[in-house]
Amino acid sequence: MKYLLALDGGQTHSLAIIADERGAVLGAATGGSANHFREPGGRERFIRSMRECIEGALTQARVPRNEVSAAYYALTGVHAEMPELLHQILPAGKQIVAGDKDASLAGATLERPAVLVLAGTGAIACAVDGSGHEAVTGGWGYLMGDEGSASWIAPLALSAATRAEDGRGPATVLQHAIPLHYGVVNLRALHPVIYEQRINRVQLASVAQVVGEAANAGDQVARSIMKKAGTHLGKAGVVVLLR
Repeated sequence: MKYLLALDGGQTHSLAIIADERGAVLGAATGGSANHFREPGGRERFIRSMRECIEGALTQARVPRNEVSAAYYALTGVHAEMPELLHQILPAGKQIVAGDKDASLAGATLERPAVLVLAGTGAIACAVDGSGHEAVTGGWGYLMGDEGSASWIAPLALSAATRAEDGRGPATVLQHAIPLHYGVVNLRALHPVIYEQRINRVQLASVAQVVGEAANAGDQVARSIMKKAGTHLGKAGVVVLLR
């Protein structure tokens, strides 16, 4: 029997599965973030996250590492060092390390032509025609782009909440819901939590969940933010379709 490892490495967490050649999933395990490789400590965090979910999946599947014949890694960010590091953790006979858009598109549909708008902590859109030609937009990261993503929504929500707190903007449940999300009493108490970096950027981006819930409950400020996010994501899809 041949065994395959498939791993989805995301900005928030990672998931690895072990399957046999018939497609039966034998084991699965999660690990930490696979992103921000170039940040201080990022390389070590990547190794730790990958080892955690790979070894966890192998253990649950009861498959020795030397019996894995192929490994496919779909990562939110790919760097030149990653293939060798992954091979050291799991020396599979065949290894593919790729961005996550291809795996995400395959997971959504195998039809062609197709378009995918992938929005999580970051955001990217891609389209492929019947001949396999691709177009991609987005994926610039939280500082340069990723409009419509959770990382993009979070600072807008924080700004709307603080403006409401100061009386410079319309009232919104976000001014109370956001501190509650982080386990503090108010926005003033949240201030040092953010600026002293007690939460990382992924935890900061998680406030997008609060915005979504507030929008669903009818909060007009939250609805406006989510509408802007949706418009950006829709434009990204249109652009790759036209290309």
